[in-house]
Amino acid sequence: MSTIVFRYDGTIINDVLWTKATFESQMGGFPGQFSVTVKDEEQTHSFVTGKHVTLTIDGTLYFGGIITQVSRTLAFPVDDTVTEGAAGVQTRQWVLRGVDYNIWFDKRVLFNKGTPRQGIPDFTGSPTDKQVIEKAFDDYIAIGDTDINYTTHVDSVGDPMGPDSNKYVYDTPGSKIRDMMDDIVQWTGALYYFDHEQNLHYHELETTSPSWSFSDTPNESTTFGFREVEFTEDGTNLVNDALVWGGAYWTTAGEDGEVKFGRYTNNTSLSARGRWQLAEAHFNENGYGTDANCATHAKVIVEGNPGAAGAGLNDTVRGLVNPQKQIRLVWFSGGTPTPLVAGSVVSIALNTFGFTVSLPIRQIRLSFVTPSEARFDGFFGILTEDPWTLWKYMRKIQRQSETVTSQPATSSDGTSESPSGTGVSMEPTPAPDGAETTFSVTDAYIPGSLRVWMNGLLQRRTEEYTESPTTGEFTFTTAPLSGDELWVEYTSAGG
Repeated sequence: MSTIVFRYDGTIINDVLWTKATFESQMGGFPGQFSVTVKDEEQTHSFVTGKHVTLTIDGTLYFGGIITQVSRTLAFPVDDTVTEGAAGVQTRQWVLRGVDYNIWFDKRVLFNKGTPRQGIPDFTGSPTDKQVIEKAFDDYIAIGDTDINYTTHVDSVGDPMGPDSNKYVYDTPGSKIRDMMDDIVQWTGALYYFDHEQNLHYHELETTSPSWSFSDTPNESTTFGFREVEFTEDGTNLVNDALVWGGAYWTTAGEDGEVKFGRYTNNTSLSARGRWQLAEAHFNENGYGTDANCATHAKVIVEGNPGAAGAGLNDTVRGLVNPQKQIRLVWFSGGTPTPLVAGSVVSIALNTFGFTVSLPIRQIRLSFVTPSEARFDGFFGILTEDPWTLWKYMRKIQRQSETVTSQPATSSDGTSESPSGTGVSMEPTPAPDGAETTFSVTDAYIPGSLRVWMNGLLQRRTEEYTESPTTGEFTFTTAPLSGDELWVEYTSAGG
């Protein structure tokens, strides 16, 4: 049994009808919702919109948010309000509805607080993503009436500016915080959200993973049980034939002009599943100036970017040529050692079906079996619209090094040495063994162009590894374990 406490504006409310209460959290910084019904037999309660509420279970905060709607109702469809008079009615109830603190992404806007009539200046000098975010909250976002903490849990993940830029251009005044965050994460692949204490979080994916996992054969130490599981492979968004246009805009019919084109088809999938097409146009966009680059991006759409997040089912399942994975399961309060938050990547072992898969939690819904037992319904999965996982990475960024002024015109799989300027994607050597920290690629590479993935997660330069471009090597701070999967991309410096 658990101790479950609901607070309104800091005050404990003891008259909650728990069997009617629900709390929901979502990943990607999207607002979760809650609904709580409160009995008011003594007619002593009063609630107003805009006040803060919290939910704790066994002393741990599970939800924090704001009331956006207050409803007054009676417990029964028909009640006698005449005999005893309105003051004697004991079936009076309040229904409180609202959202969690992720609503701030949509209810706070950017503007130049010092000079509101002026635009927001560019952040020059190649700032980090952490600096861009903190600068915005310092100077361009009004947060004086809240307790938002925007520094403690904000990491420096990657280049926030996209290819070929040495400055960050903020959105126009009046843009939402979410607009800025989405602009940044399309280049860094980071995860962002407000937690239940109004702390802004901005992390790489792996920082939200718990130290334990779910299993249908739990040991109650490092693995824990669940119920009502359903695993689904969803082929709704399959793509096995991708067409990409680039270069300049369309020209007169029958003329090639400056239009570039690339196509990639997975014939094995096409034979098995039929043709599923996706087309993209990237006219006048950096990186799509040659047929080869358009073809490379088409292949990335279908086959996935090597090393990107999304591995599962005992192999590296990448690209929209593969069905998406989704799992629904249920657990109860007291059944896991630590709380889970939407966005956490959790390993789930389904030994009954012979596989283990790691997926992010897209949604957690809390309901209550009794006033002392909470039920958690979790939905785990990867979807095409994710701003930080494999799919968004494949479809939107395809970023090269910040020191390279254009996408390489040719590509290589690293099986032999490549001319200068070639984009190389390969598995480095040797294989991880838990002791080796230094790994090699085929070529010397342009400094800053190396990108390293381990088990599908992009590693941070200088923090997780250091470069040795002239020798074609890089060195991890901590040796990868035996069985870890490594993948790299770089631009060859030639021989």
